[in-house]
Amino acid sequence: ISQALKETEGVIAHAAKLLGLRRTTLTEKMRKYGLQRPKADSASD
Repeated sequence: ISQALKETEGVIAHAAKLLGLRRTTLTEKMRKYGLQRPKADSASD
């Protein structure tokens, strides 16, 4: 899940699709495992 969120820059809908899950299911799993969306890296601008 963490890797999918990194690859999709924290876009939950895209990460869920990549993992073959519904967005709501991914959100529930993130909450269950204490995961948060990765923060945007403003240094790469």
